Amino acid sequence: MLKTYIKQSKPALYLEFFSRIGPVAVLRRILRKIRYSFIYPFFGKKLFRSPDGIWNYEPHHPLVLKSLNLFYDRKRQIILSQADEILKGWFSFLNKKIFLGIPVKWNKIKGSDPLWLYNLHYGEWAKILGDAFLLTGKKDYLRHLILLMENWIDNNQPGSLPAWEPYPISRRISVWSMVAISLKGNSDWDFFCKNKLFPSIWSQCLMLEKNPENDMANNHLIANFKALAWIGLVFPNWNRANIWKNTGLNGLWKEMGRQILPDGVHNERSISYHKIVLLDFLEIKTLCEALGYNY
Repeated sequence: MLKTYIKQSKPALYLEFFSRIGPVAVLRRILRKIRYSFIYPFFGKKLFRSPDGIWNYEPHHPLVLKSLNLFYDRKRQIILSQADEILKGWFSFLNKKIFLGIPVKWNKIKGSDPLWLYNLHYGEWAKILGDAFLLTGKKDYLRHLILLMENWIDNNQPGSLPAWEPYPISRRISVWSMVAISLKGNSDWDFFCKNKLFPSIWSQCLMLEKNPENDMANNHLIANFKALAWIGLVFPNWNRANIWKNTGLNGLWKEMGRQILPDGVHNERSISYHKIVLLDFLEIKTLCEALGYNY
């Protein structure tokens, strides 16, 4: 009965949705769908190819990302337990654990759903392995981190879905840049960053710049702008860094005024979205203050 009701209600739901977001947003979404369906699968690798050159980053970045003083015993145990699971090929999201092994079939995973795949492509497993290496010094964690990230880069070409959708890109490049800085100084890691990771992050950022989720105009758009600002601030010497910084910060300022209600709650009225949005704003605020940037 419920399925029948949903099926019968779909036209009305679509009509209500399109009337709510407006014709401009609908057009933006259609155009992005066209790009992802008919242009990026064939030309994405060329369109978003990173520039040649030396990928440098500051040896003593002012933002403290290691935060080892926060790893009290229980937190330490959780991190190491999660890292050990990943070493064995198990990934856990949304209370669902799935064995992926190596190499990972990133987009063909039996028993997963779209949201689980989204979480996989957020790439937050990289921080777990990075933190485990910082805590223990065990090279197995670092080797597996490099192996997984390299495997992801090689098997998720620009424009592939869901890996290169704007929201997963936003979450991934922020956390991967944090990991990059926190592990700087290890020769194997630095070599991987300069030859593989940084060119990939640059390409992902360019894709994000060209495809912000203006049609959504919700927490996704805030994440888009946060990621652009973050990369622009963290890697100021990169090509297009100034554009990304200004686009991100200006976008965040505009969306803060539009999406945050007078009582401080996010306009989607969801506790989880409120938390995500608040963290995005706080992280950028902290980064700007650490860099002495007048925002």
